[in-house]
Amino acid sequence: PVIDSLVKTNGVQFELVKINGGNQTDISKELNINSLPTFIIYKEGKEVWRKEGLTEFNEFVSQL
Repeated sequence: PVIDSLVKTNGVQFELVKINGGNQTDISKELNINSLPTFIIYKEGKEVWRKEGLTEFNEFVSQL
């Protein structure tokens, strides 16, 4: 529900990319994802934030 709310929120612009960590294991390994869910934010092609586990809406907004 938090991700759905972010997508619907006006004023926060981002592109959401989802991977299935159970099926897309090559991508998970390449991104060094060890637990699910893992959220990663990139700005200008560089990772600037990473969080494993559940995350609150306001934390996402402050990082975006």
